Amino acid sequence: MSFGGPAAGAWLATAVTLLLVGGALAAATDATTASAAPADTVAPGSSSALGLSSTLGGVDVAEAHAHYPEGPLRVTVDSVEVGAAASEGGPSGTALAATASVTGDDTTGQTAARAGVEALTLDLGEGTLTSGPVSADCSAGPGQATTGLVSLTDAGLTLPGHDPLTFDQAPAPDTVVHLPDGLGRVVLNEQLAGADGALTINALRLETPDGELTLGSAGCRGGGPLDEA
Repeated sequence: MSFGGPAAGAWLATAVTLLLVGGALAAATDATTASAAPADTVAPGSSSALGLSSTLGGVDVAEAHAHYPEGPLRVTVDSVEVGAAASEGGPSGTALAATASVTGDDTTGQTAARAGVEALTLDLGEGTLTSGPVSADCSAGPGQATTGLVSLTDAGLTLPGHDPLTFDQAPAPDTVVHLPDGLGRVVLNEQLAGADGALTINALRLETPDGELTLGSAGCRGGGPLDEA
């Protein structure tokens, strides 16, 4: 058999074409498989929220607690009593609609949380702390700075013999208001950074000789790269 001439050239060209087409199909198949593979490269983050906590009057209270990923993701408590009973003296009051909610995404590592109350009336004996809606929010994600936001509506303190104290609706981080006559202090938009990168935001924290009260506490930690095997 002769392999010379035009027929041999045509056969060789066909063989080369088939090889090229086969290589291209294999490469395309590999690329498709790689793109379809799950991108399990991010470990999930975590978030938590606590509507209200108090140690006033020696009575420990913590209501409306949500946590991601364990759950529950949303909790609302219609009414919360804080402090000792009014008949026993000392701080006492009621918070309405203590709420906590959290979200998270296992794929992206994004997390968020919100916590707070709809209203508070607290008799401190020497004065009265009142507020409308109070909330703390946070959000976090891989490679992002965790951010926090606080909102206070009609929050303030009245003290006999002193001008009323009115708190800013959007206070700067870690704002401290010292109360007269040794009554304590109020910390607004308190931001606490954790060693693991988490950030906890407390909307309003009252410190008194009779204990503490915190309205709206939200904590977030974004996901991160999975450890390579």
